[in-house]
Amino acid sequence: MLAALVVQEVPAAADSGEIKSTVAEVVDGAVVQWNNTNFAGFYREIDEEGWIYGTEEIIMTISEGNVLAEDTGVVYRTEAQPNEFDFEEWGEYMTIGFLADEYFAAYVEGSHLFGRSTDANLMKDEQLSKVLMDDDEEWTFKKNDPLKFKEGYVLAIKGIDAYGNIWLELKKDGVIVDSSLLAPSKPGATLKDKTYVYRKDLGNTKKIVVIAVHFKGNVFHGTGTSLQDAATVNAIWQISDTITSIKEDTKFNKMTIQTVDADARWIMANNEDETITLTAGKDIPLMGSIGIRTTAETPLSFYLYRGELKR
Repeated sequence: MLAALVVQEVPAAADSGEIKSTVAEVVDGAVVQWNNTNFAGFYREIDEEGWIYGTEEIIMTISEGNVLAEDTGVVYRTEAQPNEFDFEEWGEYMTIGFLADEYFAAYVEGSHLFGRSTDANLMKDEQLSKVLMDDDEEWTFKKNDPLKFKEGYVLAIKGIDAYGNIWLELKKDGVIVDSSLLAPSKPGATLKDKTYVYRKDLGNTKKIVVIAVHFKGNVFHGTGTSLQDAATVNAIWQISDTITSIKEDTKFNKMTIQTVDADARWIMANNEDETITLTAGKDIPLMGSIGIRTTAETPLSFYLYRGELKR
């Protein structure tokens, strides 16, 4: 039976930047469970209706001698969930809380960017990426004012012809990596006609969309010396080029990945080969930015925290 022995709430200090969980007593045989209801340090997102998204959880089993025994003492599990793009016409993607942060896992089958990717599921290759941009604001994209993305990417209009065809050029750190011709204003233009995508290999994942831009359809071909080509953009999307490996046996502090189920899209890790002893007044790095802290008072208690880990 899960028996979280909560004795008090511990709010984060205003100047520490830490997020703390509820506190549990260290009792032999106790099973303590933390999730996003009692530890706000886990990734969570609250929608307009008040629903909380985020599935990270840690279950700790305390053995005799105030020990979290290797393999079974600490078990971490998280599961990907569907998330709508801010620009709803693109459909959905899978997001997952991992190491107390949000990561991109895959494009949902049937979504627009799923169809534009050769491989659409990073988890099948045991890796994740960060969501960098997801925005459906509307603005004017001008020839002399390129779109700036994260990680050194810049998208520029090279020209718009009299028929509304847009010639685009993408650079990364000043080097051209892609060029494309788009026709968002042609009669009967489809979602594909209006969406620029840049695909690239991320690790073993082939040609996955890392940047997408949606053009509303109204474009302007500048004439004369005082006018310039322009178009209206109403959605941008970007995931990081830098991947996080979640291969089996990958170690994060005291936790080791044991299972990655790419179909059901969940991850499990435990404290393999890492016995953790809970003694008074101790900080223990657990995984990523999450640590365990024991109190100095009697009876001995402990809690999770997220912040700068002390060693």
